[in-house]
Amino acid sequence: MSGKSDVYLLLKKELSHELQVRGLSTDGTLDDLRKRFLSAVDKKVKINQEIVDELDEQEEIQLASARYSELSEAVEAMNTNDIAEMRRLKARLVHSHNRLHRQKFQDDLETKRCELVKNLYALYVMVKEATPSAVSKVFLSLVAIAASVCRNAQLLRSGIHSEEQRKGIVEHHNQLRNYVASGGVATQPSAQNMREMRWDDELAQLAQKWADGCLFEHDPKKTNRKGAFIGQNLALFTTNVKAKLDAPDFTNMVQGWFNEVYQFGYNGTFNYNSGHYSQMIWGSTFKIGCGYSGYYQKNLYHNYLVCNYYPAGNTRGSLPYEFGRRDCEEHELFSSWRYNNLCTIDKHLINSCQYWKAGDDQTTTITDSTEVTTDLPGTTNVF
Repeated sequence: MSGKSDVYLLLKKELSHELQVRGLSTDGTLDDLRKRFLSAVDKKVKINQEIVDELDEQEEIQLASARYSELSEAVEAMNTNDIAEMRRLKARLVHSHNRLHRQKFQDDLETKRCELVKNLYALYVMVKEATPSAVSKVFLSLVAIAASVCRNAQLLRSGIHSEEQRKGIVEHHNQLRNYVASGGVATQPSAQNMREMRWDDELAQLAQKWADGCLFEHDPKKTNRKGAFIGQNLALFTTNVKAKLDAPDFTNMVQGWFNEVYQFGYNGTFNYNSGHYSQMIWGSTFKIGCGYSGYYQKNLYHNYLVCNYYPAGNTRGSLPYEFGRRDCEEHELFSSWRYNNLCTIDKHLINSCQYWKAGDDQTTTITDSTEVTTDLPGTTNVF
């Protein structure tokens, strides 16, 4: 039995499985299956994040067995050099305080990463005609990465650099939470224990890392450094005007999540059509951190906002908050000084001059409108 026939059958089996789970036809030759698979992942890419992490962190990637040492050594040499260069670029990116330099290092890093993926995809093509032991699901995942990273997007902007923007995101969340907690939404009860939100740098770093991937799908590994699960909302504004990348409308994106309010039922049943709203107003959630990327893809510019929340909301079978008049003491919390219907987690927070220096009690009126107005041309999507 030849090596070529072994690899042909194994590849065909693996590709057939990948197509089957996507509901696609598994008929045809290996080439037919491969083309169909590449076409599918180009339309809706599902990147294996664990393998992406491997490309970022490991000094080498073992792709073949010792029996085929020549192929394995070629991979090892290629990856060692490329990943070492990527690490150097990462170090320069982390330690640079100049925004223009940071953008250049980010661009260089993305270019190097793309080159690495191209090389790995070329290796996949080699293995297709090589030996059975060198073929594994790793290669199929690399096909998906090659079909996305290199054809995917050009990252042009990265990060929420303005304190005013960060403050605006937090305040808009708190204004909306305060409004719901007051009983201002006709279809929702008032809240006893809805907490005031504050910015969290760790959540923001995780959100930024995901936003920079330019993939409009939820992060499958939504946990903080302690392993605790976090919630996540995504919003994407698409336009043909490049200048809009420099002035993302975060308030409008956040409002888009809230506008699911009238699809939400206060009954403990999770509804996919209102998951952004329910995460936004989940009573026990009190930390938020967001990331932003602006990228070019398929002849359009994209403003991409990722917000992470802790503790995570949308717990199945649970109500988002306890209804009634504000009663922070009953829940071992303290009354917020800024928002008449919210609670804070501890005294040192409400007594912090730095935290309160932003100003007066929030009395902004929130309307019941469910319209999302965007500055056209452009469209906003939430996920």
